[in-house]
Amino acid sequence: MKTFYLLAESKTYEVYQPEQGAAPENAGSNDTASVNSAEVQQPQSNAAEANPQGSMLLMVGYIVVLVAVFYFLIIKPQKKRSNELKEIQEAMKPGDEVMTSSGFFGKVAEIGDEKVLVEFGSGSSRSIRIPVKKSEIYGCSSVKTEEEKKKEKEDAKKEEKKDKKEKE
Repeated sequence: MKTFYLLAESKTYEVYQPEQGAAPENAGSNDTASVNSAEVQQPQSNAAEANPQGSMLLMVGYIVVLVAVFYFLIIKPQKKRSNELKEIQEAMKPGDEVMTSSGFFGKVAEIGDEKVLVEFGSGSSRSIRIPVKKSEIYGCSSVKTEEEKKKEKEDAKKEEKKDKKEKE
């Protein structure tokens, strides 16, 4: 028996072919293998053909997992960073040390609605004041992020526990 896969029909057929040394069943025919329609047998259908919803569910499952991975590795951290930047930009006050998006460090001189007047080279006679958009401020020395606030709270709790142990 030989197995053939017909691409046009997407089905597998098993075809009986006599061995080369054996006498052919049809004495009057030539020695080449002939295929009668009775000799072609369609095998049992495989699991993918029997249950097409199963393979579709598997594909949908892969897509859901891929979207979840993208969300937790890319989108969620980006949203967190964006919220931290907004918090930093809103909590600035004159005198704070800031870092701009271009990497320059300066000191906040004045704060407006959309712009901040940043003094670069402070403390020297060559200092210059440049207006910068609030959205271009990427860091501030006096503003604490949520993580820093949580860490301070934890440290304060640890100190309180140490003080209680020392008193006892």
